[in-house]
Amino acid sequence: MDAIGQRMEFVGGTFGLNELQKEYVSRIFETILRIPGVLLLELWWLKYDDAVSQFKTNVLEKSVLPNYLKVERIIEFVDNRDMDNAVATVLSIAVLLLCAILLTVPLGRLIKVYIHAMSLLLFGLAHMLSIRYVTLEKEESDPDLKLDDLVKLERHGFHFLAQLMLALVQSCILSIESDTGRVSLAVFTVPIIARMCGIPVDKLIIAHNIACSAAMFFICIYVLNHVPTFLQSIKQGSRRLRALFVIRGIGIGIIKIWQRLRLAEVLAICWMLMFSLRFYNQVATGAGSIDLACMTAIAETTSSPFTLLALALTVSYISQFIVQCTQFILGSMHNRNHVLATHGYTEALTLVFLCLQAGVLGMRTEQKMFMLKLVLFIVLSALLQSLYEILEPQMLAFAALTNVTVSMHVRSLVLATILMITPFLISFMLMTFLPMDLWFVM
Repeated sequence: MDAIGQRMEFVGGTFGLNELQKEYVSRIFETILRIPGVLLLELWWLKYDDAVSQFKTNVLEKSVLPNYLKVERIIEFVDNRDMDNAVATVLSIAVLLLCAILLTVPLGRLIKVYIHAMSLLLFGLAHMLSIRYVTLEKEESDPDLKLDDLVKLERHGFHFLAQLMLALVQSCILSIESDTGRVSLAVFTVPIIARMCGIPVDKLIIAHNIACSAAMFFICIYVLNHVPTFLQSIKQGSRRLRALFVIRGIGIGIIKIWQRLRLAEVLAICWMLMFSLRFYNQVATGAGSIDLACMTAIAETTSSPFTLLALALTVSYISQFIVQCTQFILGSMHNRNHVLATHGYTEALTLVFLCLQAGVLGMRTEQKMFMLKLVLFIVLSALLQSLYEILEPQMLAFAALTNVTVSMHVRSLVLATILMITPFLISFMLMTFLPMDLWFVM
């Protein structure tokens, strides 16, 4: 049973789901968790050679970031020492490592990665609340603090309770059983306790700095203690991969890994997500008609080899869905002898080869839109050919069958009519799409 099923059993029930349904839920959950890996990989490909100074110009000066982060000073510190290339290289390697972790680790390990990321976010929230408390004390607190009334204890108590709840949540999600470890998670209560003990307001930032230093030290200890476990997992995974390649061969092994990690589904869903966001942006800004907004969104989304592969896989899934619907309508679901015709591989390979040959990735958006229209017309022709390969043996078999119903004849004739009319419509659309001068040249 997979990790999701084990967690369901552990919490005390199956929630009314059978094994097939739990596997389906696990599949959806794993696919969603791997999507950020593709997004990070896409961003890395687009921005891998950006220096830190360019990052400062394009991002920091055009966005509002919390003042407590002090990112501008950090960037200036790096710029003044000419460390742009080194920092960019380190960040690039870190992003690639994170992408590899998100896309390749098993589901149980992947859940732990997200749990630790959530813990870091909670640390960031605790830091923000701590600096907020210090700021409020400087602005509104009395120089001589006397906790002789519950009203005076209100702000300190609420901030202390908030820090305690954050530490409690962290200890639960990280499953920390050590008492010392649980206490260390509440390190940002130090400024609150220091202020309640009578530390002057102007010295309160020192307590906050001590809490930040202690938090960084505790995180360092936690990471160093868990690195051997991570390395051991990598060794076990490498042994399994080597055994798989030895037993099944390199080609079959790669296919098995591709299927096990569900990379095709992840890429297709990620491309649909990016396309939907860009299409919504085009429609919301009134960038033209629906078809123009759709093609613009497709062109802007397909900007790297990863998104090109994702587009091909999306086209493959759409073609496979259309083919399966056609088989269901014709009543020929058992006819799966032609794998290329029934699984959308022909359309996907056609799109990839034509885009690579035309150099779509290196074009501007307008040129890319023009080429993608031509490529999609050719892909549509390949889809019609696949539908024809399904319909032809069906209609030839009618002559030898005696129990063919009228409904089967009607459905086959309707599909044949569609396949006969659609090429003329495609030709007409091409004539209106391509300039007349180009037709004379051809």
